[in-house]
Amino acid sequence: TSPHRRAFMNAGKQIRSTPPCRTELSELLQRAHMLVTSEGPAALRAKHLHPDDVTRRYPLLVHVAITPFGLTGPYADRPASDLTLMAAGGLLALAGEPDREPVRAWGEQTSVIAGAHAATAALIALHVLETESRGQIVDLSVQEPPRLALVG
Repeated sequence: TSPHRRAFMNAGKQIRSTPPCRTELSELLQRAHMLVTSEGPAALRAKHLHPDDVTRRYPLLVHVAITPFGLTGPYADRPASDLTLMAAGGLLALAGEPDREPVRAWGEQTSVIAGAHAATAALIALHVLETESRGQIVDLSVQEPPRLALVG
């Protein structure tokens, strides 16, 4: 990956070498407007960061949960690669010739598309937070459109 692409994809992120302790995390979430996660529901529950739990404790928080297959359903904790997500979402059907195998698009296309969907959904959720004082859970499956759920 080029340094420019790495800088673009990580702009504004807080990178930590060790996870915050529960007290520190609680203090951060009390002040935060938004939490963005990218792990499946089992991993989030293990870290006490599942959207249902977090938004119950912090009702004015927007939680954007980006996962390969969403927070619910049979594939919720299934790992995936860019290639499997392009296939599951139908993007591979658009590439190549009908009588030949699909051609994989360059780069991590599903990450770029999911990021654009997440940014749009996050802005909508922040608008609701500002106008109605209600938090949101944005359940963003990389292979399908995002779903927003009002908190409270």
